[in-house]
Amino acid sequence: MQTAMPAKDQVVSANVEFYREIAQKYDHYESCAADTFFQEMLDNDVDEMRKGLENQFEKIRCLDCGGGSGNLTLKLLKRGWAVTVVDVSPDMLEVSKAKIGASGYAARFVNDSIEHFLASSTENFEIIAFSSVLHHLYSPVEVVREAAARILPGGFFYSNFDPVIPSSRLMATCYRNFDTILAKLLHDRKDLLPGMTRRFRKLVLPRNATHARAIASPGDLAEYHAREGLDDFAIAAALEVSPATVARVRMRYAAEGLDAAVYRKAPRREYPRRLDGEQEARLVTLACSAPPEGRKRWTLRLLADRLVALEVVESVSYETVRQALKQTASSRG
Repeated sequence: MQTAMPAKDQVVSANVEFYREIAQKYDHYESCAADTFFQEMLDNDVDEMRKGLENQFEKIRCLDCGGGSGNLTLKLLKRGWAVTVVDVSPDMLEVSKAKIGASGYAARFVNDSIEHFLASSTENFEIIAFSSVLHHLYSPVEVVREAAARILPGGFFYSNFDPVIPSSRLMATCYRNFDTILAKLLHDRKDLLPGMTRRFRKLVLPRNATHARAIASPGDLAEYHAREGLDDFAIAAALEVSPATVARVRMRYAAEGLDAAVYRKAPRREYPRRLDGEQEARLVTLACSAPPEGRKRWTLRLLADRLVALEVVESVSYETVRQALKQTASSRG
């Protein structure tokens, strides 16, 4: 008796099939790849990341997860950075290779699911990016957690073009259907009637018990979280920041761009240092030691908690730990 494919592998397989069908028309079909405004936004975002990285690292290594047709990859390469592109779709990788090669650049291409790549690799990066990718993954929060552990201190986790939880499911569904029909009218008229037929079929098809939805085509599994959106609270937990921080960063990003979202304004007040020389030495020793069992690296939260547990201090904030480590690093030149 044949064993059923695990749910995660079903989603991976659906993405392979889905992008086999649309790889050649992706850049015309998807607004995040076709719209000039979004391309300029990506360029600006990459420039802002460069401001925060090039004074810290001699070499900047980027992991473009689900690199697709190479739009973000090319922008990273133009800054002189080394880029590894991982994509489960061989068809999308071929499009990316052709685009990168025609522009005179070279990248490392890996045909693999991002889940398997992160699980089987030990590489670390200064930037790990997901551009319109997380909602295609079966367990995006798990992938975010794995990716965050591979980012070097001072590096960037970058994600964009993923749907968030809609305030109205009905309005979101109506907009998504209208957007799909408009895209097909403009760029893929041959699939307009077949696409409408698939949507009507989903109204009468039974719900798949594993995936809690009707499945009429690979796209119904490939865009796994497109309908319900991604949860800020879960992503915040995976990145070890508060949900309120995620919301504030998104609002600052929408209003003022990546620079305002990433770089804090200079404080108006000066605060006294909370750690003396001996305590800072203990902190540095701790930060250079092996992380606790089950953790791949020390976080500010773990370091602060451990200093209290070791009775180095009675209490200490994560910001004090960050400032102390920053001051120690800069004093070493």
